[in-house]
Parts: sequence; structure tokens; C-alpha cells
Amino acid sequence: MANKLVSFSKRLDFWIKPIDFNLEKSQVNDWQVFPLFTGIIGIFDNFSSHFSTLKPNTLPHSPHSHMEEELIISLQGKIEILTSDVPAGPIHDALPLEPGSFVYHSPFQIHTMRCSSPEAAQYLVFRWLWRHGHAAIEQEPFTCEINTKDCTFQQVTDGLRLLHIDGLSYHTDGSLQAHFSCLEPGAGYPAHRDTYDIVAVLLEGELETFNLSTTAPAVFFFAANTPHGFFNPGTKPAKYFVFEFNKPKQN
Repeated sequence: MANKLVSFSKRLDFWIKPIDFNLEKSQVNDWQVFPLFTGIIGIFDNFSSHFSTLKPNTLPHSPHSHMEEELIISLQGKIEILTSDVPAGPIHDALPLEPGSFVYHSPFQIHTMRCSSPEAAQYLVFRWLWRHGHAAIEQEPFTCEINTKDCTFQQVTDGLRLLHIDGLSYHTDGSLQAHFSCLEPGAGYPAHRDTYDIVAVLLEGELETFNLSTTAPAVFFFAANTPHGFFNPGTKPAKYFVFEFNKPKQN
């Protein structure tokens, strides 16, 4: 399944995109982008995602901004999120981003990044525009790093634990919510429907949905009201982020 988009609908109400870490071996440039999806989907005017590799001590571009909201999820290696007051201007802050962490940028936040590890950094990017002209408020970036040893998880069912990331909901006025899930081997939950679009990022282990099994790293998308559920067919815990995209409040 690597490098193939799996979908069951012309409307693309569901898709899976496994990610091939071996792409780094064929990397020619300091920064290389591998598109995953771009288009109108769910409740978005435009939704795009890509997987990138960045060589040590390099930047993908000078500090820039864009009108879309953005999530960057670190998968391998270490990166620093760099911020500036003006496009292409001097850096005034550097936020470290370890594997398994993410940063959220509001629209027009001026930023770039740098690979700070001896090996290439690999990360996912999601950008989106809402329908109906909603615009999020420009503010400082929000970062989240999960420490599974120190965090207090909520036991949802046998074999499933959740960690709610409350700060992201507050930062986005509820339009974007997230939790970190840990699903034990042999555990799962039945298909259900949600009223919001979902992006799940599998960081470790294996997940099965719609009788398709995928190992980490991988991305899942479920449009609102699409039946979905996960089962762990592997021998290790499956660890993954779930991002819930709710219809924004009207300005």
C-alpha cells in the first residue's frame, strides 16, 4: 500500500495514505516534498497535505506566511520552528519539535523551520481553508509534545486510552480539537459517525479500518458522518493523533 491513496468514494469521504520513509534515500535536494492530497474535501474550500524531508542544518525556505491554517507533525529527526516579525526577516524565536510532536500555525504567522538533528528530519504538513469565508485569528504558534510517561490518560474502553489536548481547542476557538490515542494489541472499537471531519496520524504500530491494515507512519481522513473505527491487529500498541475539524463559529 505504500505511496498509494486508498479511497472508496468519488467524493473522497475516506482515504488512507501510508508514508514510505525510504523516500529519504532518493533525496537529491536539501528539502524535498512528496504531495499526499490537495483539493476540496469535507468542509474545506481547500485542504492539502504533504510529507517532507529536510537535510541537517538546512531550511526549506526563508520565513514566510500564508492565509491557510497549518499543522506540522514531526515524524523523525529533530526540527526547530523559527519565527520572524516580517517575511524573510531575522529569526527571533526557535521552538524545538521532537518526533511525535506538532505545531499549529494560525493564518499569516511568519515562520520557517530548520533541521537540528544529525540525520534528516521527516514531517507531515496539513493546510486548509474553511468554506464560507471563515478566517482564524492570527496569533502565536501552538506546540504540543506528548510525553507518554508523564501524561495522565483517560481510559475509554479496555485497550483504548486517550489524552485530550485542550490547549489546541482553546487556541483555535474550538474549530480544531485533538487527542492522542493509544490502542493496545487486539483492541478496537466499532464503526461510528462523527459530525466533524477527522484526520488521524499513525505514529507507531498498526491500525486496521475497513478491513485494511496499515503500519506507521500513515494518514487517515474521514469526512463528517462517514462510518469509521479502528482495530489494532499488531503486537505492539498503536499510537496516533486524531485531529477533529469542527465547523467554525461565525465571525
